[in-house]
Amino acid sequence: MGRHPDLAQTDHGDVQVYANHAYVSGEAPGYGLVIFDLTLLRERTPCLSPEDCAGPALNDLPDFAVVKTSLSDLKGRQVSINNSHNLTIDEASGFMAIHAADTAKDATQRKRRALSTKVLKINPGDPRNPVVLTDLNRYSHDGVITRYHGPDPAHQGKIIMALANGYKHFVGLVNVTEFVQNPKNGPSIYQLTEVDGETVGIKKLSRLTTYAGDEFGHQLALSEDHRYIFFNDETQMQGALSARQIVFDIAALKVPEEIFQCFYDVERVTHDGYVAGGLLFNSNYTSGLRVVDVGDVEGSLCRDDLLNEVAYIDTEPRLNSFSDVLQFKLSDDVTLQAFSDFSGTWGNYPFFASGTIVVSDFFNGIFAVTLDLPDD
Repeated sequence: MGRHPDLAQTDHGDVQVYANHAYVSGEAPGYGLVIFDLTLLRERTPCLSPEDCAGPALNDLPDFAVVKTSLSDLKGRQVSINNSHNLTIDEASGFMAIHAADTAKDATQRKRRALSTKVLKINPGDPRNPVVLTDLNRYSHDGVITRYHGPDPAHQGKIIMALANGYKHFVGLVNVTEFVQNPKNGPSIYQLTEVDGETVGIKKLSRLTTYAGDEFGHQLALSEDHRYIFFNDETQMQGALSARQIVFDIAALKVPEEIFQCFYDVERVTHDGYVAGGLLFNSNYTSGLRVVDVGDVEGSLCRDDLLNEVAYIDTEPRLNSFSDVLQFKLSDDVTLQAFSDFSGTWGNYPFFASGTIVVSDFFNGIFAVTLDLPDD
């Protein structure tokens, strides 16, 4: 999609698409929110090789990209958008959450405080100018925004936002920069109210709900019936089966309840998981994509502390324990090391109508796979 006009690279980021526009986050200070108008690509001639793509760069395409370092709120005031880790967009409503926003806002004091979750609304008629609704002043790492159809009658049909809040690390000095993170992890739930196209309120339904052994609250997914949250903690637990799912019962949205934790039968770390067709597709770094049957959450999902896995694909078979290390010689002076805790697959996408599942991997690229389970 071309490079950021002002920055050569960023550490982490995310891309979400809505109203034919791609919204891109980045952690580098000053990255802002980058918005690409994908409709302008329709006039581009497809190319099948680098030689065929030797025409003008996308950065030279007029009006293709805009960098937003501030956005208007409901009162027309400008709100800074310095940088962020992650994005969530509900394609049905246009609500957006910017996670871990402005982590470098205290950079002049050599401090990074990951405190901000900004909630925005995108007007599909003006997708380049999302409006800031509020700043929750709470760190979140990821989230889900959707119209609720679960068992809590007080909120059925309402738009809810479930946030994965984290993470718990102590204050410390890293390269003479002080890092200050949140002391608690877990899910929190909000209701976003809209009447006749006008946003009228953001209401906190539940307080932050912690869980046993919380360390790095990373990401969550809802069950298809909106009864349960499957929560990921991105922590390497030495001497234990660290890849785990923390399961919350949210039959009452105001009172999420941790009902159990269950483990993958691998020595790995969990990262991103998504639910489709009664299955949980979880990217677990070097143990690959793990597929879990979540059709019976309080029955057959967990047996003897192990998850009911039905399939997996290991996209990084060269790393099999926390002690394994890969080395890539980039030059005579530079060698890159890949460790078995944070290599392999970060994410996956199991929502294509074709049944194809796309899996991303650190060093091995993109995998397109299909799942063929027996009928019984």
